[in-house]
Amino acid sequence: METTTTTAILHVLPDSVLLIDAEKQILVANIAAKNFLGDRIEGGTLTLALQHPNILDAVNEVLNGAERRQVRISLFDSARRSFDVQIASLTGTTQYEGDTVLIMHDMTSVQNAEQMRADSIANVSHELRSPLSSLVGFIETLRGPARND
Repeated sequence: METTTTTAILHVLPDSVLLIDAEKQILVANIAAKNFLGDRIEGGTLTLALQHPNILDAVNEVLNGAERRQVRISLFDSARRSFDVQIASLTGTTQYEGDTVLIMHDMTSVQNAEQMRADSIANVSHELRSPLSSLVGFIETLRGPARND
């Protein structure tokens, strides 16, 4: 595939994608990554762009020979955001030999939906428990002391 086609595909992806070299320098950042991390991250280092220790440890593992790593992180900017981060070696490709790709998939909406579901179940459970407790109490009274009334 041509470099211009590869670049065009990279830029339309909704996830943040970074191509880094062995020194953790950011060679390429797609539009989503630039919107999230800043327009001028290309040419800078990953250590300055993403100062999360789990990401840096996973990148080090991939740079030291691991094929790929995945980490889930939370970052705080104006709000808490959760990401699944995939880091993979591009060893074996022709154009990007020795480089590493880092993909950040935003999981915030999924985690918010899971939390809303858990909260709803907890609320329904609580709301049902109160009337059921009253019914159980009446039934126990009718079976016990009020049996002959």
